[in-house]
Amino acid sequence: MRMNQSLGYVMFVAGIFMLFVSVVFPMVTVLLDSTPPKWSVASDGKEAIFPRIGETYSEVKLVTVAVEDRESGVVSVEATVDVANYVCTLKLGTKYEGVWYSPTFPALSPGLHSIKVVATNDVGLSTTFHGTFAVYTGLQGKWYVNNVEVTDPAQVVKATSLTVNFKFVKTAGVEDSKIKCTVVEGTTTLTTLTNTTTGTWTGSYTFTAGSHTLALKAYDGTTTVTMSVLNMQLGPTPPELPQLNTLQILGLASTGIGLLLIFTGRKKGGR
Repeated sequence: MRMNQSLGYVMFVAGIFMLFVSVVFPMVTVLLDSTPPKWSVASDGKEAIFPRIGETYSEVKLVTVAVEDRESGVVSVEATVDVANYVCTLKLGTKYEGVWYSPTFPALSPGLHSIKVVATNDVGLSTTFHGTFAVYTGLQGKWYVNNVEVTDPAQVVKATSLTVNFKFVKTAGVEDSKIKCTVVEGTTTLTTLTNTTTGTWTGSYTFTAGSHTLALKAYDGTTTVTMSVLNMQLGPTPPELPQLNTLQILGLASTGIGLLLIFTGRKKGGR
């Protein structure tokens, strides 16, 4: 019993002493971190940041960043797309390892864009990611042969002149400098069209008389708009033979056989 009382007095005195010390000498927490945040790595070994450097996208409307700082934690992530700045918000995970999202912004126009991301930890150290990416709108357009739009892959074009004019008109896609338009027969490129006006390519080629099967190709480095022209007939049109129906054919056959019988009968009668 005495031993328990003695232990109680000791603990009581020790508690009073610790309270006194904590007031007179308050405890201080020291946060030590000598390394800046680092970008998390995706399964392909690249930084887990969207949009990625050097990539091409059909649409970009926000920035996402996966970043970690095991010591003091990430306190801010800021993204700059072209000249617009966005403060990102932690959406997944914790400040020690998480994914941050920018606000949604209007879809970027086709072309090359820049991105910069800065992540800062709780002791003021920061790390920066920057580079360029592209936004791409699929190439679309219309092909014309002698100013007649080609709308059917089995379309037949007839012309008396051996020189044929070709035209491609872009309705959507990347800048003109990245687009190449050609006329191909088999594996041979007959001619490459010239970008004469904005969104329009023109050219011509002189063929030999006869029938030609062509592929009209507009290529922007990613997508090819191809239209086929089958049996393009050039030069004088050969005369067409009259078309006979079944009854006419039978009539002609009967007439021929009759004439043959008459002729052979006369020869026999003449003897």
